Amino acid sequence: MAESKERESKVDMKTWVIIDGIPPLRENQDYATFANAFTEAAKMVTFHGSKQEAIVYIPSSKKSSRHSEDLFIDGSAMIAFATEQDANVFRKRYRSIKYLEMFGNKLRVYTHRDIEKYQETPDKYPKLTREEFQDTRNLLWWTLDEGSESFRDQYVIRYNGEEFEETNIFWMDENQVKTGRKLCYDATELKDDRQSMTKQYVQWSPNGLYLLTTHPQGVQLWGGPKWLSLQKLEHSHVDQMSFSPNETFLITCNASSYENRNGQKQQQVCKIWDVLTGDLIISVPFKTIGPAIKLKLPGWWPIFKWSQDEQYIAKINSSKGMGAKAKDIDKINIFKVREKSEDELKSEGDEAIRFKIEKLGGKSLSVSSLFNMEFSPTDNVLAYTSFAQNDDQAKVTLISIPSKNSLKVQTLGFDVKKCHLYWQSQGRYLAINMAHSHGKSNILIKSHSIGIMTVKDKNMPFSRTDKLGKVIYFAWEPDGSRFAVIHRGTKREEPNVSIFQVQDTMGSVDQGASKLKLFLAKRRVNQLYWAPNQAKGSGRLVIVNIDPQRRAGGEMEFIDLAKCKNGVNDDSKTVKNLVHENMTDIQWDPSGRYLVTATTQNLGTTSGDDTRYTIWSFQGEKLFEHKIKYFYQILWRPRPKKLSKITNSERQKIKHRVDHGWKEIFAKHDEELQMATVNKKLLENQRKLKRYNQRINALQQQSKEILMKRGELRGGTSSHYTTRTIQQRLEKDKKEYIISKETMRKILNAPEDVIDFNKWVQQNQ
Repeated sequence: MAESKERESKVDMKTWVIIDGIPPLRENQDYATFANAFTEAAKMVTFHGSKQEAIVYIPSSKKSSRHSEDLFIDGSAMIAFATEQDANVFRKRYRSIKYLEMFGNKLRVYTHRDIEKYQETPDKYPKLTREEFQDTRNLLWWTLDEGSESFRDQYVIRYNGEEFEETNIFWMDENQVKTGRKLCYDATELKDDRQSMTKQYVQWSPNGLYLLTTHPQGVQLWGGPKWLSLQKLEHSHVDQMSFSPNETFLITCNASSYENRNGQKQQQVCKIWDVLTGDLIISVPFKTIGPAIKLKLPGWWPIFKWSQDEQYIAKINSSKGMGAKAKDIDKINIFKVREKSEDELKSEGDEAIRFKIEKLGGKSLSVSSLFNMEFSPTDNVLAYTSFAQNDDQAKVTLISIPSKNSLKVQTLGFDVKKCHLYWQSQGRYLAINMAHSHGKSNILIKSHSIGIMTVKDKNMPFSRTDKLGKVIYFAWEPDGSRFAVIHRGTKREEPNVSIFQVQDTMGSVDQGASKLKLFLAKRRVNQLYWAPNQAKGSGRLVIVNIDPQRRAGGEMEFIDLAKCKNGVNDDSKTVKNLVHENMTDIQWDPSGRYLVTATTQNLGTTSGDDTRYTIWSFQGEKLFEHKIKYFYQILWRPRPKKLSKITNSERQKIKHRVDHGWKEIFAKHDEELQMATVNKKLLENQRKLKRYNQRINALQQQSKEILMKRGELRGGTSSHYTTRTIQQRLEKDKKEYIISKETMRKILNAPEDVIDFNKWVQQNQ
């Protein structure tokens, strides 16, 4: 009995796993089927591990009746592996083992560590203090970058791991000289509970406060230093999301209809949420949304356009309802979003919602041949365009909100059949990409030109460029007066890149006109991206060729306009001949110092052997490259826009401090971090050597004290002695001889073998 208890106490539970979620037995033979499945699954793990057989045990009981004896199990099983590593590997990979596919996703596997964690969970929930709660809800924590003085940016990557859809958030840290990154979060606590953040794509909010994940049931918002789940918003089959400019509101939409569990068809619907409280403000049904969700014209999402102060929403509509075609869009619905008064909230009780959306007074705006509309990013000004049709010219109109008064109407001509709007980030300029046909009655597009309206100048002067051929891509310089266009004549011609600057000379003839600053001929590119947060006058951008459909292209060229000073055709200072093969994604970081290019796979596919991402400096220098199998998304975390809105005087103060002290401090800090990383191994060896020397010195001191005590015990006699190794003794008795040829001849001719050479020498001298 005592031996049995001793054996039980020596059982190492760390090598065991407990399996839960096994379905009931339908027949007694199922027991053997389940046992064989677990045995074979365990063999697959041990074959690549300890090579020792695992023991499978499924607790069961028998219930006898008059005519039969039935077998029952409690839904659990245990497997005893030979090593803890085998147990951990089984827990990690059991979902991908083919012998366990019969159980679907019902099985759960727990190791000894999992059980200990659950046992340590307190019975009572510990309440957070006010300060602890505020710390966990600090949505701007990453801007301080506590623990580091580098003030780094973050980015998120997604890829298919061995067991989960992985979500990793990294600090961009160039001082990590080998990788250029430092892990911030990898959802470890979720993976310990057999969960992941999402199995779909993720999205940052415009100011970077939230990370949004999508699920079949709806969306989830994560944030704070501990990456807590802050909100869960229910919207089945959601696939379109858009935040308001200040992230107060979130609009979700299922762009396609679907059937629910009862087989009933569910139409498209848009929902507007209060992000802070998670309350549903309004649910907009399919017919109320209008024909835009049915037609899905280019750029159809977001359907609802927000004003810069989040007080107004606008959407396009048609007098012909849901049966309208693209040419029938002729209405703009404008709504006001207001915060309810305290009396209204009290009257509604516990289910009160903070905001209410109401139609703005008066009728909807009627605009024949409506094509596009956009709110100014800085003012409550709504711009919309209408294309030429019949005897009506194309025109662009600006109105103030909420008065709906017209501020400017600019005619564009009878030959303009499409006109897209692009606001400059400060709301100073409005660009109109005009598509020209062969004539008034012809709808075939022949060429494009760019019209520029200087909105914040008196009379809002308007100018246009020469016809550029087909415009492939347009982009404003962030907070600047320059814009870049990729354009070409025919499909067979390689595109050209033109960079213009809007003239700001007040009162001059050329005020508001666009002047060509740089012309790059025959570039095999189709997209361009300006670097954000640039110093005034620098003008850095990258032009690229991206073809994600065919996974081809990847050519890049870095441009710095400050270096192109020898005429409009000066491309001597651009950085050419850079390639990221099979590029699918590209994005500048918020600081404008780094550019990331990536080769990603489509979500749900398995062609992920060559997926990777590369980080470049703004000069076009390749800094870091990471190859990740089954990698499908990368996104930089945006910076809050309010933090970048500083006055010119504040900007000058910062520049002065950087030039007079901060630059040296930052350079020294970076150098120390880089040296610490480079010499990490050397520093570790130095610490080991220091510990070794300390130990030796301590032993030597101890030896001296022992010798002194021995001397005292021997009556003051000397107790100093030394020890010698065999080699030292041999070296002490060693003698060297120079043996001549004559001596060697005597030794060889000696009647007896020479045993002792020293003695033989003495006898024969």
